[in-house]
Amino acid sequence: MRELGKGHTFQPCTHSQPTWCDLCGEFIWGVYKKSLQCIHCKFTCHYRCRALIRLDCSGPRNQDNEQ
Repeated sequence: MRELGKGHTFQPCTHSQPTWCDLCGEFIWGVYKKSLQCIHCKFTCHYRCRALIRLDCSGPRNQDNEQ
């Protein structure tokens, strides 16, 4: 079994336009904070899909680990 995606920093998100989950492809229903979005790579998903993400974040890395 592969590890969960690494590096994502998710925050609750409200969308002003129709939005689909980047993982399952289903429409994200609701208006107020009904999804999560990574602040680095903008990956957007349902709350229920977060635990299934296998893709690592393509955003900024922790500089302490690169030295």
